[in-house]
Amino acid sequence: MNGILTFASILLHIISFYFILLLFMKVSSLKQTKNEQESILEETEQLLAAFMLEQREEHDRFIGALDRNSAPGKAEPIFEKKGESDEQAVHEDPLPKHLKHAEELEDSIEWTSRALKSTDEVVTLHEKGYSIEEIAKQTDKGKTEVELLLKFRQN
Repeated sequence: MNGILTFASILLHIISFYFILLLFMKVSSLKQTKNEQESILEETEQLLAAFMLEQREEHDRFIGALDRNSAPGKAEPIFEKKGESDEQAVHEDPLPKHLKHAEELEDSIEWTSRALKSTDEVVTLHEKGYSIEEIAKQTDKGKTEVELLLKFRQN
């Protein structure tokens, strides 16, 4: 009887050591995963910080360019007055109600036609064998914009 109890005790010890080993391996893999996630998080934070810094620098350059382009002391009016009061303009509307947005439509049509001409020019240059960089220089567009125009035109 004593032998059976000793055998059972040894068997239970082996099984418990096996489960302890399994738990240790599981905890180790969880720690490794946690460390990997922390490193990925740190890398992502660094990338976002670099991106935000780049955006801030671009914003500052843009504001600086706007400040240089605007003359100091001269405020440019956004809307020009044509010499008539607001009441006269309301009462003397030259367009009927159903055509009030005609001027806006003409502007959008003109803009769309310019964009289509620009796209056609890019496609024509591409068909002639110009590289994307050359097309971008000739049309005063960015390389990415030229690539997108060509991709959209292919589809």
